[in-house]
Amino acid sequence: MQLSDIKGVGPKRIELFRQLHIETPEDLLRFYPKEYLDDTHCSSIAKLHNGEKATVYVRVLNDPTIFYHNRKYIVSASVSDGSKKATLRWMNQPYRMQQIHAGEMLYATGIVNQKRGTVFYNPQISKEKRGIVPVYPSVKGLPQAVIREAVEAVLNTVRIPELLPQEWLDRYDLISSNEAVRYAHFPKTSEEIRSAKRRLSFEDAFLYFTVMMAQKDDHYRRNGNALSVNGSSEAFLKPG
Repeated sequence: MQLSDIKGVGPKRIELFRQLHIETPEDLLRFYPKEYLDDTHCSSIAKLHNGEKATVYVRVLNDPTIFYHNRKYIVSASVSDGSKKATLRWMNQPYRMQQIHAGEMLYATGIVNQKRGTVFYNPQISKEKRGIVPVYPSVKGLPQAVIREAVEAVLNTVRIPELLPQEWLDRYDLISSNEAVRYAHFPKTSEEIRSAKRRLSFEDAFLYFTVMMAQKDDHYRRNGNALSVNGSSEAFLKPG
């Protein structure tokens, strides 16, 4: 399977993926989200704190307005969840004018700014509850939806090999490689995110340790000494 085999990924998007150092489907699977949007837990506007990231479920109180200031188009809309009013505000995203209308209910996720009222700057919005949605590093011209669909296509096609022995998985209560990669990209709960991070961190630490041992072995061999990396797994797992 090649990136070009993925529906919706043509030559232009392949070049955009390359800017993110993604050359193969396997690279795409190891291209993990930088964060998640989670509308499974909504906060009350009245209980928000400055600087926190939160999701609120709100009613749009008025059609959005737009004005030009400091060379930026600014779109704003007032919203309320019944506990308090807030403002959704986007910079240089005039298309938001067509996305929301007075009276609609929507989920909004973003960083809270309370310097002048309660404002969400450049929030992500959805009219339907989506659960936990991955957000990836990206480049201009490569929408999040395209990345998510590409990852999902690969997950449904490629078999993810298990790198660790079952004994380790049992001893350290680790999920499988297949589960870890799937949970990292499309988790249904916060616990799945934690389990994926724990498994992937363990695997990364072991691979790093193995590479260091191999380099040390190569150094000894070139200097006429012998140091075998056999047993590196035992050394990695040794307490202390």
